[in-house]
Amino acid sequence: MRATRKLAIFLKPYWRWAVLAPLLMALEVTMDLLQPILIARIVDQGVLRDSQLLLDVGAGIGVLRDALRAQRIGVERYVAVEPVHENATHLKTAHPDAVVLHGEFGDISLPPASCDYVFVCGVDYLLRDLRGALAKIVGLLAPGGSVVIQRNVFLDQQGLAGMEIVDAKAMFASNPLVRNWFHTEQYVEFLAQFFDVVKAWTTVQTYPRPLGTGEFRSSTLNVVCRAPATPPPTRAVRSYVSQTWPRLRELGLVDDVPVPSGRD
Repeated sequence: MRATRKLAIFLKPYWRWAVLAPLLMALEVTMDLLQPILIARIVDQGVLRDSQLLLDVGAGIGVLRDALRAQRIGVERYVAVEPVHENATHLKTAHPDAVVLHGEFGDISLPPASCDYVFVCGVDYLLRDLRGALAKIVGLLAPGGSVVIQRNVFLDQQGLAGMEIVDAKAMFASNPLVRNWFHTEQYVEFLAQFFDVVKAWTTVQTYPRPLGTGEFRSSTLNVVCRAPATPPPTRAVRSYVSQTWPRLRELGLVDDVPVPSGRD
């Protein structure tokens, strides 16, 4: 008991981070568990086929690799990018045939036009430069290549990882990693600046409210894109700050968010 009190005194100035850490870990686990469902749907729609090189951005412990094998999808080379050392080590141990690149996506180098598929599942909001990362993916896609993106961090989100968002300010305002809070429609439009969007659908999970009656929803947006027919530099680059800022005010987050620079 005495040790707990001492620990509480130490953690008091950092209580928000102490709360956010397990929530973000739970969010990552949830996205990992959703990957097999996503793969099955993509296979059913005839989007995913055997490929020479598949790039998994933010691969975690390799759940996507397991899902591909379960669906009997042949991948000549599976390349995983994972910044967390422990995850990268586990992935390489579990899948010796995988090429595991330990580091941030913005720092790794791959040959241009070398990837048949790129998966970005539940990690895009953690990328240091989202626009730069998407432009980099465009350059890595082989002709006819595809991108699959999953995202569940939105302004209109009711819950994350099975937990209801009852205080958005406490949950997100102090976390510098969770950026680019789009609405689902805005995000698809944003991706269309870089890729040709083939299909977008939302997977909704419903949970009982722990502190009241009724239910809340946790939504995940799934987007399948192709390599752009028109080079991205010729497309208009649009900012969503003007649309996002009023919603941040409604949530009471505006005082904790840096002044917008005109870019998302």
